[in-house]
Amino acid sequence: MKVIGFGSDHNGTEVKNQLIEKLLKNSDFFDYRFIDFGNYDSKIKSDYTDVSKQIGSLVSGGQLDFGILICGTGVGMSIVANKIKGCRAALIHNTFSAPKSKEHNNSNILCLGAWVNDINTNYDICNLWLNEDFGEGRHVRRVEKIEKNPLYKSCFTYGCFDLLTTTHIKLLEWSKQLSNKLIVGLMNDDFTKKLKGEHRPYLAFQDRKKILNSLDCVDEIIELGEDISETLNIIKPDLIVKGGNSNESEIRKIDKIPNDYDLKIFPYIEENHQIKELISNARKD
Repeated sequence: MKVIGFGSDHNGTEVKNQLIEKLLKNSDFFDYRFIDFGNYDSKIKSDYTDVSKQIGSLVSGGQLDFGILICGTGVGMSIVANKIKGCRAALIHNTFSAPKSKEHNNSNILCLGAWVNDINTNYDICNLWLNEDFGEGRHVRRVEKIEKNPLYKSCFTYGCFDLLTTTHIKLLEWSKQLSNKLIVGLMNDDFTKKLKGEHRPYLAFQDRKKILNSLDCVDEIIELGEDISETLNIIKPDLIVKGGNSNESEIRKIDKIPNDYDLKIFPYIEENHQIKELISNARKD
């Protein structure tokens, strides 16, 4: 069950009440819990800063999954919420931007204007926003750059790294930026062959290890067998980074990564023509 916190000043009270009422009647949200943090009486003036700080802090701390804030324009609410660490408050006045702010920016607070749109438009915005998911993929790297997060003590990434490409290097550099120590799990020759095929690896384990060790961003390399979970139990990293075009839930299922590990996905990009040709020729040989 996702928990959504609603808040408003006196200018947004009526819209807030109507939104909650309409959402409670929508079967899409029967599994949601909506908590009203006030203002409860539009005749009693209240400062938008207070409720915005309250909901922003709860979202940042993980007590709320999302927050929805309403004042006259939504501007004041968004300014306050975005000063709170970990909050990505989106000021939305149209239905096109609502899902995009979630898909591209992983917004966790929605700010609406009671004076800007009627209740039906604000409801449509709210409905679209709540039903959208973060797109992950290429957006992960960009969202990470929004706010300077505290460094993880250790980061673990893994792969065969058979032909080291610019994409691999970008993955490793990005992983290092998130942590004090980058540990690379390098698949041994048997695991690589099983995963990639009879003609792999192109380079033996020791050669691949020497190449990775030459990179300044790599702090430690460990040999990785088929049981990734066993390796995780030994090193217990604070963060796991995986390259690929699968989403987080798929990676966790395939590689059996428990939910208590933070996991970020670095999307692979299409390699250039020369790399593809090199791989094709190597396979023929």
